[in-house]
Amino acid sequence: MKIIHSPGTFKKSTKSGFTLVELAMVLVVVGLLVTLGSSLMGPMLKLAKTRETRDTVGSAMNSNMGFAAANNMLPTLAQFPGAVSKASDSWGNPLQYIFSSNLNVNLCGQSVTNLTVRECYDFACIAANRRDIQNVAFVILSAGENFNNQTAGSSAVPPGPAQIIAYRTGALPPGTNVDNYAGDFNRPESYDDIVNWVTLPELKSKIGCAGSYQGGYRVWNNTGIQRDFMIMGKCIGQLAGNSEITVSTGLTTTGQITSYNTNNGTCGGAVVNTATFVQVQTADINRDGCNDFNNAGLPADKVCP
Repeated sequence: MKIIHSPGTFKKSTKSGFTLVELAMVLVVVGLLVTLGSSLMGPMLKLAKTRETRDTVGSAMNSNMGFAAANNMLPTLAQFPGAVSKASDSWGNPLQYIFSSNLNVNLCGQSVTNLTVRECYDFACIAANRRDIQNVAFVILSAGENFNNQTAGSSAVPPGPAQIIAYRTGALPPGTNVDNYAGDFNRPESYDDIVNWVTLPELKSKIGCAGSYQGGYRVWNNTGIQRDFMIMGKCIGQLAGNSEITVSTGLTTTGQITSYNTNNGTCGGAVVNTATFVQVQTADINRDGCNDFNNAGLPADKVCP
């Protein structure tokens, strides 16, 4: 039997694959896209972790104040991880907690702390580009992406004045190296700590201490030597020369201030009526315990920096 194929049964294919040049061009484009994506991934991931850590620090601040409201004291270092909802930042490092040691008992009965935050708006931190926040209750911070705590160690502040220097990272030039934590002075990474704090007057107002309101009295001893002073008939005690103290009394008027030439806390001896000045705080928008005092009443108010 003879099989005859009809014309057109078999045709030569006109389709062809990619040439080597075309494949090379595709690979180059894919490589560029991968490189671009990789270069963007790092900053985007850092931004996401920074935002998440800011939220974590803010949540820890609220949790710490909740502990203070329930116990009339700040948590200790050992209690801090259990007092907050999350005790580590987005890079897996523990949050640092610094607090004034006199607030570990009877917080509502305290009127002053020994902890100050100096907030710097540039690298030089000159007087015109910084502000000092007095009577800080506690500070919570993250060491940031570089894992380098450049602000302060984690501990209760010992007796005596203590100052923490914090920089506003958005105000620093890119690549600025700032390292103020003595334990890490050999690591000059760019400052990236995330820092937050609360003043004692703000804390007492938030947790509802009886007989207190936002700030109370700010009393200034301008005599240059230590004096005793009394507010509305209550002996407050000693106040060092050229220093100030915030006293929460529950009163909303300036009231009467009497200063004595004694310095032993007894409020005795001769009266020195011109020795102290007072301010009444009605709000604290800037959280520095100072900027929003009124100027009404006698004696004349001391001007806050």
